[in-house]
Amino acid sequence: MIAYGMSFLMGSYFPFYFYKEFDLKALRKHVIYGVPSFLIMPYLLFFVILYMLNGDLRKDIRYGVIVPFAYSLVLLWVILSAIRKRYQCNRDDHFYTEEIMVYCAVLPWVMITVLARFEVGQLAQTLCANVGFLIITTIFFFKSARRAMLEYLQENAITIGGTTPYLFQANCLHFDLTRTEILIIQYIYKGLSNKEIADVMAISENTVKKHIQNAYRKTNVKSRSALIYKLQNHRN
Repeated sequence: MIAYGMSFLMGSYFPFYFYKEFDLKALRKHVIYGVPSFLIMPYLLFFVILYMLNGDLRKDIRYGVIVPFAYSLVLLWVILSAIRKRYQCNRDDHFYTEEIMVYCAVLPWVMITVLARFEVGQLAQTLCANVGFLIITTIFFFKSARRAMLEYLQENAITIGGTTPYLFQANCLHFDLTRTEILIIQYIYKGLSNKEIADVMAISENTVKKHIQNAYRKTNVKSRSALIYKLQNHRN
């Protein structure tokens, strides 16, 4: 009873997570009404009440997961459609990777009800749930790092030249530049050489070159002037 309860609880958490973290408004009704009605209630009915009355776990599994299994397929379609709509305007290299990660996080969730329906066993269900949680945890840290970078850029009003802070900061996030790379780019804009930048930042000249090459690779440019121009003018 407890083991299956944990599986149903984890299965119920996934839609809530995607609704809150990714602002998928299409999931609101499912989170408020659908999950309690088609996931929590079947568990309470078959795995708690009926199981205590008949003690026949296999029979409860056979009939108790029919509704959750069917509903999980409906919910899967709703989630995938909402994710696709959420990312369709941001399918550059960076967000495309994030979108794939989100899809990969959804699939282990739906597999929980599939495995339960065909009585595969608790170990396989637990592994599926853990894989899903591992992926959404990775996404969480990834998004948290981006939020922290955005806060850093906004608090320090970081920009170069006459570029609006909003545009420059958006481009820095878009190309996934690090704080060190952004600082070096600011020095490049001021006309400092690699050696001068190394002296100011108290790092080696080779380290400065590596950061600049990383910035070139991320922005797909081959010169300092092209790097500055792209960060000042690129619009996503």
